[in-house]
Amino acid sequence: MEGHTKRRNIAAPARTRMVIEPTLQGFYPRRDDHQANMLMRRSERAGSPHTPKEREIMEASPTPNLDAIVDFTTRLTYDDIPERVALQAARLLMDTVGCMFGGAQTDLGRRVVDALAPLSGRDDATIVGTRHKADPVTAAFVNAVLSDALDYEDTLRAHPSAAAIPAALAIAQARRIDGRRLIAAVVAGYEVGVRVADAIQSSAEQARLVPSKFSWMAFTSAATAVNIAGLDAEKARHAFGYASSGSPLPVWISKSSRPLNDIKNNFGEQARAGVLALHMAESGVRTPVGTLDSEFGFWRMVGSDRYQPEKLVKNLGVDWRIEDSYFKGYPACLYLHSMLDGLTELRDRYSLLPEDIAEVKVGSFREMAEWFGDPQPVSIVDAEFSAPYTAAMVLTRRQPGPDWYSSSAMNDSTVRSLAARVTLHEDSRMEALWLDRQSYGSRIQLRTTDGREFSVAKEDCRGGKNNPIGDDELARKFLTLTTPLLGAVGAESLRSRLLKAAELTRVPDLSSTGEPEFGTQ
Repeated sequence: MEGHTKRRNIAAPARTRMVIEPTLQGFYPRRDDHQANMLMRRSERAGSPHTPKEREIMEASPTPNLDAIVDFTTRLTYDDIPERVALQAARLLMDTVGCMFGGAQTDLGRRVVDALAPLSGRDDATIVGTRHKADPVTAAFVNAVLSDALDYEDTLRAHPSAAAIPAALAIAQARRIDGRRLIAAVVAGYEVGVRVADAIQSSAEQARLVPSKFSWMAFTSAATAVNIAGLDAEKARHAFGYASSGSPLPVWISKSSRPLNDIKNNFGEQARAGVLALHMAESGVRTPVGTLDSEFGFWRMVGSDRYQPEKLVKNLGVDWRIEDSYFKGYPACLYLHSMLDGLTELRDRYSLLPEDIAEVKVGSFREMAEWFGDPQPVSIVDAEFSAPYTAAMVLTRRQPGPDWYSSSAMNDSTVRSLAARVTLHEDSRMEALWLDRQSYGSRIQLRTTDGREFSVAKEDCRGGKNNPIGDDELARKFLTLTTPLLGAVGAESLRSRLLKAAELTRVPDLSSTGEPEFGTQ
């Protein structure tokens, strides 16, 4: 392991007995529990000892998938994590906290804070970017909403940071937990949650009907909570059971009628579920623990048409899924980012001004072409899912961040005029790439008012492992989001400390009252 001389073997153990049966929908696990009970009763009636085969059946766990996840989550410590993975977790922590500060400056963020902050009678945890404190459950919920308010946080299957990091911060602040445990908990949340998403991934056809991919993040926050609180295996089982039953229904954002809803995929509820799961489990509340090991389990309840349980534990503790996350360079749905990358390239290469643009045609995969074409959004969420509007933000050179969705930007006549000149259509190449590997590609054709024509194709966007966003750009993003509330000195201090989170003896309060206080080793 990089950076450590010793490492415990925390890779998930091989799954115990289960039968995997193929169906037209995919794969699902089937249990032999009825057979085990039958053998037990028969042997008891006969008064005879069990055969080795009978004992194997009776002693095998009925929940091997859950057992493997619990084993990994309860055993993982900071010292088990490669240095590069710990650094990635710290970068994600910094980036997500920055997004929370940015979200606190939006109208959407302020409305959610105003709705929920007065309901909490405790002050254990900070509502980031505000002067409010709350109980851990409320703080996790609100901070998750703030994380996603600008749609600027990282993406991996969905937005695991919006569940893992609000839950981790709330629990760490309430229980005075140090930075090493905070980082380990964030890693645990990503590794478990994203693998649940991998396992329940629908077929391409079903995914266009039901967005199952957005409803798994309660497992992310639950894994975070289990790890950071140090739950034992039995309580951890029931924490995950609560997460499965506390997950919201899958809801399409982009396919809803406009104006789009403000709660999006209800990441607040998915972050809160992990904190509630912790408290329920610690109090001995029993929950449905079989939902990762049943034909009628979580995968079916959230509308997937297949289940591949082997993906839950494949190379768990060896391959680190957290490294696959995309950092965002723009505050908008990731579907739009290849288009925004391409427009930025054309704008800068040819020194284009808004008045130079006559027409922009964007070819992309079907989902984007059909659902992201609203040129006149009326709300922040509408705008985050509007290709024409976000294209206008790039072409008018507005600073990415809260300013993209300010009332002045959304009512700007130049912005509205530019947006009206952007059209979308399906591109066969980009659709094929989407179906093959979920690439967010776009092909742009731009015509100027003096008749020049420019084009560029982007088969994927920046931000992932193959085309990363550098640390300097991430630093600028963070400082843009935090400086309005913390000042330049406070923002830079917070950035540097979050990148060195493992050195903290306690988590800062992350309020908007000036330079945060930190404990360091």
